[in-house]
Amino acid sequence: RPATREARPDPWAADPFVDDLFPEPFDDAPRELALHEPPRDRILHFTGTMLRQEDELDAYDEAVGAALEPAGHAAWVALQGTRGWKVDVHQLSTALGAAQESGGLLNLSLNFSVGSSESRRRPSSDYEVATTDAFDARIDEIADLIRLSGVRVLLRVGNELNGGWEGHHAYVFPKAYRKVVDRFRARHADNVAFVWCVVPHGDPDIFARDDAGEWKWYPGDAYVDWFGIDVFDPLHFSGVAGNRREGADRFHKVTRLLLERARRDGKPVLVGECTPQGHIIPSGREDPRGEYADTVWQQWFRPFLGFLDQHPEIKAVTLLTLDWRKTSAWPDWGDARLHRNPALLGRWRDELSRPRWMHLPEVVTRPTVLGTRPGRQDAAPTGGRETPRRNP
Repeated sequence: RPATREARPDPWAADPFVDDLFPEPFDDAPRELALHEPPRDRILHFTGTMLRQEDELDAYDEAVGAALEPAGHAAWVALQGTRGWKVDVHQLSTALGAAQESGGLLNLSLNFSVGSSESRRRPSSDYEVATTDAFDARIDEIADLIRLSGVRVLLRVGNELNGGWEGHHAYVFPKAYRKVVDRFRARHADNVAFVWCVVPHGDPDIFARDDAGEWKWYPGDAYVDWFGIDVFDPLHFSGVAGNRREGADRFHKVTRLLLERARRDGKPVLVGECTPQGHIIPSGREDPRGEYADTVWQQWFRPFLGFLDQHPEIKAVTLLTLDWRKTSAWPDWGDARLHRNPALLGRWRDELSRPRWMHLPEVVTRPTVLGTRPGRQDAAPTGGRETPRRNP
């Protein structure tokens, strides 16, 4: 079997920049699919946006067209409540209702901390989750909501766990993660696949242990269905970006470690979040000749797609398409609404039309094509529920 996915058609056939990034061979021995994992050489197409920009999801879905509509969307919920617990639960219920109505999947981030507009560093609840019953009822409520919905969920527990801004505690976080998983399992939320999700620009010692053998960040193989990683800057997924060498080795160490472990353990990888960070994508009116679209494609999309070519262990990708300038924490990240630029949208639709991508029509009409939990009946999407399509 070849070391990579199918060869990229022209005009991308020859690209030494991409081909030299990941020369290691890929050993894809036959194995049983993980829960919600697509078949070999397939990638689930997800998209997402941030609070108060939900209309961009509809705009993106309409722009790519019904045949290429994402297999699922992303959503976030925090145990502490981003704007109060009832608000978070309502947002989660709405996201589940939309997925229930469409028959798609949900990439759900279950955060222990609450974001701050003043600082990216957040007070984490991982210690309370691990050692007290303070959040047990909230964990159970989320588990019940998901179980009763029947929606197929990829749950990123304590998302971006090694990022200092999350405020997680080494050697404590794995205990909190395991407690969440144990409580979900006790409530028979068998439609949930558990994702252990890191970031390249966080603590690089993601698989470290102390002298007693305790994991610093990893909860153990029995608690992880999928690995996850969020990538934004090309340094995160390529290790090189033109003349920008600062941080390349450090950032790329985490990516490399995670993917090597995924290959060794036979676990699929979710790119939980990605976005062309730092680019302000203009509208078609502002970029009539598609010149800036070409720049974005060459500088971000091309190396990212090369990254996917070289790593068949990546089985799902979530592209965030929003105007980051409207957010309080990341206004310098630019404008990632590629659906506003016809030239860039056309290239992206060409990519999504490749056989490797799985979209909503396929996961709805062929629900059994995705992996199920061994020995259990995976919950099937119920469909038909009348509920608002997006969070209010």
